[in-house]
Amino acid sequence: MICLSNLPLHERIVFRDCRDPKHGCCRDCTRHWIKERVESGQVFSITCARRAMCDCNARANDDEVLRLTDAATYAKYQRFKEIRQDDTIRECPQCGQMCKPTMVQGEIRAEMICPACRCNFCYYHSNAHAGRPCDEYSREISKQLKEMENGALADTKPCPRCGLHTARTGGCNHMTCIENSCRCHWCWVCGQEIIGGSDGVMDHYSATGCNHFPDITETTTPGFVFTCLKVMTFPFRMIFVMLAFLIMLACLLISPLTLLTVCCSTCFCCNKLRFRSHTVIKAILLIPGFLLYVGIALMWMLMVCFCMGIFFFTIMPAEQCLTTWCGCDQVLAPNFDRTHALWLLTVPFNSLDPVRHALICYFARRAKCCAQRNPLKIN
Repeated sequence: MICLSNLPLHERIVFRDCRDPKHGCCRDCTRHWIKERVESGQVFSITCARRAMCDCNARANDDEVLRLTDAATYAKYQRFKEIRQDDTIRECPQCGQMCKPTMVQGEIRAEMICPACRCNFCYYHSNAHAGRPCDEYSREISKQLKEMENGALADTKPCPRCGLHTARTGGCNHMTCIENSCRCHWCWVCGQEIIGGSDGVMDHYSATGCNHFPDITETTTPGFVFTCLKVMTFPFRMIFVMLAFLIMLACLLISPLTLLTVCCSTCFCCNKLRFRSHTVIKAILLIPGFLLYVGIALMWMLMVCFCMGIFFFTIMPAEQCLTTWCGCDQVLAPNFDRTHALWLLTVPFNSLDPVRHALICYFARRAKCCAQRNPLKIN
């Protein structure tokens, strides 16, 4: 982090390619910042734009990195820089020498020999299978990965660039590979690399059908249990949708404010203030129905809590005893988690997507009418 303290000009570091004193920062902050950039593998982002938060693409050259850091950091800087410039270069596992692979008919030869220490290693797996053929080791790894797909790797997805398996524990669907030599930006939903890196995140989620932030269905553990829950709750979800439509219609027909809305509908198209008043009256009409629906939703939550109590205290122990006696795998007990319970509790609300579109039309209808009759006064 940059301290942003006021310092004399001669104590501030300005990159040689920049020469703008306004972009200078103190020496200690610059040293720590460059070291953090190098440790994370971001050797091509040591620029004024990143450090001084300005519109300047001047880079720190090699001499400045060496002068502002130590020998170990500079060695890492050179290694990462060489790897980023040529992604086929590999580091010798014995002496650390950077080695180029041998090309055979346009394809990379897996067997590599370090020119410095004459160490034999693999282009793809380093020294993981010393003395063994690469094809044999690859088949063994593929077999282990298939066995782990239903185990430790069940909730992971591979990086589209380097193949590193990653688990998303929370947050949005924008993923960044933790491998320093990769740092690929990719989407958890489609598994594809985001073009443009961090600068192309918004373009990816606005142009594709992927959601930037997951909803409750995406965060629920998929599988047999969740499929059963969706099938069993489908009639209830349809009932909640029809109930919401009926409550909305009843509020518009029965509420005593309906007459006031009809009488004032012809005079609320004069200016923005009266248009907002018309919207407020429309919202007030729905308040009794909203409170009624929330009460019904609370009753549903109480019923779900009661059913889950019966499930945890009766069905789950009985299933454990039955599976132990039969010697088979459990179906419900180990697969039901808190995300399934949360999805069940929020069924009255996460099933109202059609009602949400109806509400948008309900509040936007007056805006369209006003725009057609008096377009200049609405803006």
